[in-house]
Amino acid sequence: MNDFFKICPGCGTVWKTRADLLKDPRLRICGYQPDFLDPRRGVFLFTHAVAGCETTFAIPASAFFDLVPRPLLSAPRLFGTAHCQGHCRNPRDLEPCEVLCECAYVRDVLQFLRGTRPVSSGA
Repeated sequence: MNDFFKICPGCGTVWKTRADLLKDPRLRICGYQPDFLDPRRGVFLFTHAVAGCETTFAIPASAFFDLVPRPLLSAPRLFGTAHCQGHCRNPRDLEPCEVLCECAYVRDVLQFLRGTRPVSSGA
């Protein structure tokens, strides 16, 4: 078992726990890369905003699913339908989704993460 939550692949900074990562002001949420077959397998993208690093790395979305009170929806997945707002198509789109879709829960988690740290201007 690992003795850490995440290691920056660029500079080697270690975040021992998820709480350590969430309180680090040098991290910027910069995107979400979906898995359209299973939203639990998508990844959130973070940039380590430190001079000499600026590495963007992924953390599985499932590592943050317990941070918001609403459970995963059993609603149908609307990606690719006329009802889809298209937020998941652009990994840099950090906006919430207003439709009742299986993937909308991930957008709720993304909004939580946005509220805990600054947002990157790009990946």
